[in-house]
Amino acid sequence: MLFRRLALLILMLSVFAVGAFCQNLSWEDLSKQSWELDKKGNFQEAISSARKALDAATKQFGPRHNNVLMSLNQIAAIYKSHERYSEAELYLKKALAVRTLSVGDSVSKQDYADVYSAMKNLYSIYIIQNKLPMAGKVLTRAIMIEEKVMGRNHPNIEKDLRELIRIYEVQDKFQRTEPLYRRLLKLEEKRYGASSAEVANTINNLASTYRSLKRYSEAEPLLEKIIESAERATWAMDKYLPTYLNNLGTVYFYQRKYAEAEPLFKRALAIDEKTLGPLSTDIVTDLNNLATLYSYQKRYKEAEELYNRVLDINEKTFGVDSANIIKYMNNIAAILTYQRKYNDAEGLYKKVIEISEKSLGPDHPATAAALNNMAFLYQTREEFAEAEILYSRSALICEKDLEKNYSVMKMAINNLVIIYKIQNRMPEAVQALSRLVDMSEKPGKKVNPGSIPAIKELIAIYASQDNFKMVEELYLKLILIEERAFGAESPELAGTMNELADIYRTRKKLYAAEPLLKKVIAIAEMVDGLQSKNLSIYLNNLGTLYFHQGKFVEAEPLLNKAFLLDEKALGRDNPEMITPINNLAAVYSCQKKYKEARTLYSRALDISLATLGPDHPGVGPALNNLAYICESEEDYVEAGKLYNRAIELCEKDMQNYHSALNFSLNGLTNICKSQGKYEEAESYLKRSLAIEEKAAGKDSALSAEILNSIARLYRVQGRYSEAQAALKDVIAIGEKSLGSDNPLMKPYLNNLATVYFYQKKYDAAEPLLEKILDIDERSTGMNSTVLVTDLNNLAAVYANQKKFGDAEVLYARAAYICQNFGNDPRELVTVLDNMANMYDMNNDPEKAGILRKRSQSIISRIVNPK
Repeated sequence: MLFRRLALLILMLSVFAVGAFCQNLSWEDLSKQSWELDKKGNFQEAISSARKALDAATKQFGPRHNNVLMSLNQIAAIYKSHERYSEAELYLKKALAVRTLSVGDSVSKQDYADVYSAMKNLYSIYIIQNKLPMAGKVLTRAIMIEEKVMGRNHPNIEKDLRELIRIYEVQDKFQRTEPLYRRLLKLEEKRYGASSAEVANTINNLASTYRSLKRYSEAEPLLEKIIESAERATWAMDKYLPTYLNNLGTVYFYQRKYAEAEPLFKRALAIDEKTLGPLSTDIVTDLNNLATLYSYQKRYKEAEELYNRVLDINEKTFGVDSANIIKYMNNIAAILTYQRKYNDAEGLYKKVIEISEKSLGPDHPATAAALNNMAFLYQTREEFAEAEILYSRSALICEKDLEKNYSVMKMAINNLVIIYKIQNRMPEAVQALSRLVDMSEKPGKKVNPGSIPAIKELIAIYASQDNFKMVEELYLKLILIEERAFGAESPELAGTMNELADIYRTRKKLYAAEPLLKKVIAIAEMVDGLQSKNLSIYLNNLGTLYFHQGKFVEAEPLLNKAFLLDEKALGRDNPEMITPINNLAAVYSCQKKYKEARTLYSRALDISLATLGPDHPGVGPALNNLAYICESEEDYVEAGKLYNRAIELCEKDMQNYHSALNFSLNGLTNICKSQGKYEEAESYLKRSLAIEEKAAGKDSALSAEILNSIARLYRVQGRYSEAQAALKDVIAIGEKSLGSDNPLMKPYLNNLATVYFYQKKYDAAEPLLEKILDIDERSTGMNSTVLVTDLNNLAAVYANQKKFGDAEVLYARAAYICQNFGNDPRELVTVLDNMANMYDMNNDPEKAGILRKRSQSIISRIVNPK
């Protein structure tokens, strides 16, 4: 351990107070009798006598008399001596209530000694039971009363503050120790003087607190100050100065300031060697610190020499077969391993295992750790079979006492997983990780955050296997563990929930992602505040989710807030601003707020030009975005210039920018189509298709989309046979990559059905439209408004086939959905008009007329609402 701490505090348990002697013989005799019975080992009789004394005191003197307090303390003391702490705690609480029930913590000087003593006795019971949080609360209250009654500078406060600090340190609650140390310093400076050893040691401990909190810049000046003071003081030169030098060196070490740390470690070693001797066990810490520093600097030869000195000292002190030398042999073996002196390291590790098994036993945790070290050497040499045997044995040893050996077992199993993954033995890797997780969840065990890395590793494995069910199950488990371990508002929990939401988004389970992201944003706003980078990410994630749902009104404020946060954190012209700018501009574009979108896209283009230069292919996507807005505003001349410039740039790096190039070609296609230049549009699309097929293959999703666009172009020109051939290819690609029942197949099926409809090939269109209806019924429900279009299209095909009965059923169903589940009355008008046309085709003008009247009535209400 690199860091040494001075003035380690020992908890001294206060004895039970003895109050003033009472002349009431009955109470006195019962109390004496109780003590004598307890001394003779008659526990039950002693308790019985003490309770009688309590009753007598209460009746004779009143419930708040000193004698009552003494009897309560006596009963508690007897219970404590027999290790029946819960009963002792109960009576100590009653004793405390005797003095504080009526006055609370406003204790008079007369009652102070009794109240303070009762609190310290209760505190001691909590300490014995290791109920540290409760002990801390009682001691804090005792200090507060002590200050009110005796003043802030009372001598007992120093001792109590040290005890309270120790309680928090044992619980790793270093945030709470800092103000206590600062308060202790003021007391000590006043009592002993600013240059005293007591003050220096407390400053040293405060620096240690900052080190534990990783607040190294605050630890440095404190340690520099006490080193300077110790160098001038005779009391500190030999006794304390080496410790202070080591501690400052350690602070530098943790900041990777190795050059600053080395002279401090060397000086500490030199002082201790001179005063203690070169073979003293007290210089082992100095040697270890310097050796560890050399090891991190990869100065292995120098580290090895120092570690050998440490080993020699301990062998001479404890013997060559003592368990005390194991950790030092491990250090040397590790250094040898780093130098690839595998045979020498192997010999040492074997010796470590032999000593551990002989002196500690084959199932001792130290033996398990030694097996791990030896296994790691084999793993480094890629001798996986030998490593696996040792790791497995280590894990079995650790399972016998998981409470103590969990960290060693975790290391063994994690390394086993690495071996399994290298050998592609994924089922065994999953089994090992699941075992590790299960070990942390045994009944009665507290939530163990140590299982979190194993769960994340399992998630990664199942994700690579596309096993979404297990990925989701593990994420939900992880969320539960993190919520219990870190709290419902922790950043760790928010990050995990965001990851699960991202999984849901990629799986199109947007209804599950949305509430998660809302909670994640609430946590980030509460914990990190409005300046959090994570908050910007979470806002952007929910905003883009709404964007893909077409909820542009909901997306805009979220993306705008993320944009403002990023702009404040990064600066207006930072290249990282391009993404939030583009996201917000896309929402404006979809709402036809073209002016706002153009302003943002122009800014993104300026940043790209300033960052990359005017001739870099990376400027192409920014040109495309601005061109798209110009196209949307029907500024085709400017849009064409921008698209052509983007093509010119993207062609310089087809491998990385073929998608941007295709976007440019698609934009030019749309411009040509809007101007009736179909031949030119076709050439752009075919060029785009050739680029995509070369980059990603003929079966890519984008290839299918481009082919679909070509087919639509053919259809507009009445080139139905060519459109039909292209769409058959599109559907074949889609079924191969997406599956025949995927909702993403609908546009392709619908386009081919439309081509058949225009060709009056109703029999060919019918199964395609029936397929679309089936997909939507299964994915959206039987009464979704999405079905209205499907039902209309299929009914039109039935009507043209003179299947009027079948068409009538579909139109009636569409009308029912519009009436009961729809929000737009114009959809119902369309259905009624189509149904009327069908009746005309079936020579039923009466029904057609009724429907048209109803349709006109609805239109009148829309145009002239009341």
